[in-house]
Amino acid sequence: VAADEAEAAKGFSLSMAPLVIRALGMCLLVAVLLWRDGQGPAQVGLVREGWTRELLLGGVVLVGTYVVHLAASMPLAAVAVALKLAGQELEARKGVAAALLNTGLGIPAFAAIMVVVTGFEEFVFRGFLVPRLRVVLGGWVPAVLGAAVLFSVGHFYEGTLAVFQTFVMGAWFGFVLWYRARLPALIVAHAAFNTISFALMLWLSRSGLLEKLPPL
Repeated sequence: VAADEAEAAKGFSLSMAPLVIRALGMCLLVAVLLWRDGQGPAQVGLVREGWTRELLLGGVVLVGTYVVHLAASMPLAAVAVALKLAGQELEARKGVAAALLNTGLGIPAFAAIMVVVTGFEEFVFRGFLVPRLRVVLGGWVPAVLGAAVLFSVGHFYEGTLAVFQTFVMGAWFGFVLWYRARLPALIVAHAAFNTISFALMLWLSRSGLLEKLPPL
């Protein structure tokens, strides 16, 4: 048992701790850039008023996230089968799942970490980057899509097709920001989506179904 706990602690230190440190560091860097430019939280969609409503709207955005995710996953799955990439993609996803499970984290701890990590992603890629790309690229649509590309390329470790899924989800979050100009609901939805995915991985692992998934 002690050995297992040591391995879990080692897994956390090697995988999740750097993510949290990177997230906090990048948020601090962007906050300093905003401050030096004379801007405040409102310029990245962080407004004090209406936080309760924003948290509730996070549930609505979460439902939309699943709809978008499923809409993107079905044609991508067909492409994977057609190109004979399904087995490779499944192994990549199983590898990511195994790495997350090896951290030894429970669902509450993972959820807390996801608030920090996804908070960084939404703060930087949506709240900070999208409005500034709009100025550079001359419009909201190219800005949202450009930020989604930058967001997605950091997910190659999940598999090639996962990059396209992440791009679609990043674009969805970007369009929500464009429509609402507020960030908290996106952070709630993104953190909840990742946490639910982790909880599903945990259930599949404990039930033994994760190891039984057949190669395609």
